[in-house]
Amino acid sequence: APPAAAPVDLFGGGTPLGAAPMGAPAPSVMAMAPTPMAMAPSNPVINAFEKNGLKLTMELTKTDPTDVQKSDIKCVFTNTSMGDVTNLNFQAAVPKFITLAMKPPSSTTVPANGGGTVEQIVTVKNSQINVKKLMVRMKISYTANGQNLVEQAQVADFPAGY
Repeated sequence: APPAAAPVDLFGGGTPLGAAPMGAPAPSVMAMAPTPMAMAPSNPVINAFEKNGLKLTMELTKTDPTDVQKSDIKCVFTNTSMGDVTNLNFQAAVPKFITLAMKPPSSTTVPANGGGTVEQIVTVKNSQINVKKLMVRMKISYTANGQNLVEQAQVADFPAGY
């Protein structure tokens, strides 16, 4: 029987657990592992916004096992246009039964051609969890191709339990 593949560190350590030491050939486990999107029912990802090459996805996580009402939303901005998106400003609003706290973004410039991402963590606490669903209204202002743009969007299709 062939040897078992080394388990993959799903928490982003970058190296498969039990991998060969530096300089030695490592087994190609990443080629066999499913993509994170395919195995992520525990962390739903929502396509929240896409316009002018700017795309926003939201990954939902439960970071505090002692507080079921609390969720983190990792907002990831990517840019497929030919020019950088600059002066990115993301604002979010939620209904009164939800509290919201936003951390600063990792940058205000989203590199062109998918050359990098900007991330911003939004923490929400739904006091009506499993009664009323999470809903987020967004205002995204940015500069693309020399134009100052302001877009508004709403995400209401979050799964239950967030």
